[in-house]
Amino acid sequence: MADERRAGTNSGCRHAGALAASLIVALCACWPAGADPSVCQRTLIDPAEPVEQAWVRHDFTGHSAFHNTRLDGVPVIEATPAGASALYAKVNADLRDFAIVHWRWRLDQLQPSADLRRSESEDFSGVVFFGFGEPSLLAPDVPTLAYAWTATPGEIGTLIRNPRHPDSLVIVKLEGDDAVGTWREETRDLVADYRAAFGHAPKQRLRYVALISDDDQTGEPARTFYAAITLSDCSPTH
Repeated sequence: MADERRAGTNSGCRHAGALAASLIVALCACWPAGADPSVCQRTLIDPAEPVEQAWVRHDFTGHSAFHNTRLDGVPVIEATPAGASALYAKVNADLRDFAIVHWRWRLDQLQPSADLRRSESEDFSGVVFFGFGEPSLLAPDVPTLAYAWTATPGEIGTLIRNPRHPDSLVIVKLEGDDAVGTWREETRDLVADYRAAFGHAPKQRLRYVALISDDDQTGEPARTFYAAITLSDCSPTH
């Protein structure tokens, strides 16, 4: 698939910002009704569920590949870019009850020249988005946290403001080139990260989770595997 990758152009409506606007009309999957608030953990994303049923797809340019598979016996969603595409699912979580997000992922190919600080090289080798609030026609950009596996220079934990939407999209660099080819387990406090990014606690509920796979700026291949994503009320130290 790597020989089919193509370099993209800087289109007028880049996918990172357009993602929120597309949610206005496309999201239809809901947080499970009647979830028991006494349960310590809730599953946000189950990679064993068929992609076509559990997610809404949006192709910004081209048609990146997302499909269900297993890696080391673990159900995963495998993502390989061929343009710029997103999967997103609507959720409805109150972070006063469930603030800690957990997931495992593995990246086997990192885009070496991708730099999320610059619009001309803004490709996501691996990324998970968490959106807060409901987009609308009058307010399409909702506060969004993204966690990226990227070659963008900087220390792990660095906050990166999206060059086109610096006030609404903040990216946390979680992994770099030294972890390529290995499973990584992430545990993040969404409220603490949101406060660091936006200066205050979330005012809206967590409303969507999204994955993006793209190579339209660098033309470089990537290959990422996403295991289950869960929320819990257990602190990272428990």
